[in-house]
Amino acid sequence: MPVPLRFLISGWLALMLIAACSEDTAPSDAGPDDADAGGDVDPCEAALSEWGEIWQVSTDNSGLEGITPDINLMDVWGSGPDDIYAVGFKGTILHNDGSGWSQMESGTEDTLEGVWGYVLKDEQGQVTLTDVFAAGANGTILRLRFAPSDASPAWQPVRVISDPEENDPQPVNGNFHDVWGVRAPGPNADQHPAVMAVGSAGLIVQFDGEANEFREMLRE
Repeated sequence: MPVPLRFLISGWLALMLIAACSEDTAPSDAGPDDADAGGDVDPCEAALSEWGEIWQVSTDNSGLEGITPDINLMDVWGSGPDDIYAVGFKGTILHNDGSGWSQMESGTEDTLEGVWGYVLKDEQGQVTLTDVFAAGANGTILRLRFAPSDASPAWQPVRVISDPEENDPQPVNGNFHDVWGVRAPGPNADQHPAVMAVGSAGLIVQFDGEANEFREMLRE
């Protein structure tokens, strides 16, 4: 059952603390509080009650039960608590609008390993543009770009090519592991973000906003 990442992280940290103590089970003096018991108490056992006050492990229904079974999520990005994207195996893209998770149509079965985006706001703090990129296997890079007035924003594939200086640049089929960038300075159509994706065997591609495509960066 998929659960919010914050619960998974809290639970993981708690388990790591318990596991670390369990490696050394020899009795020792846990401090003055157990003096009445002779001081021969496992310090981890003595600390469990305090850990319970610090670390709280809980679960929450994602709303995706039975819809997307056996999801393996690889990366997450969000502009705020009411706008979060997660990507993973078999082209999975999930979005959380603050009220729960929903599945988005990605148009691909390729595993997605990285997601990054940005939002632009006007002087009143209202979002004017959302622009998100997802990258993964087999040269797959997707883009979701929309304004609040758009009724049904959709992920679109972005062309990825080899060295554009060649006479006949070819599609890049390498596996991308992450994507990152710097947001556009404004929402105008002639303003574009600076985005790069990295992958296997030193593969690096850079986004060309004018052409709306990624181009391979050659290494010296």
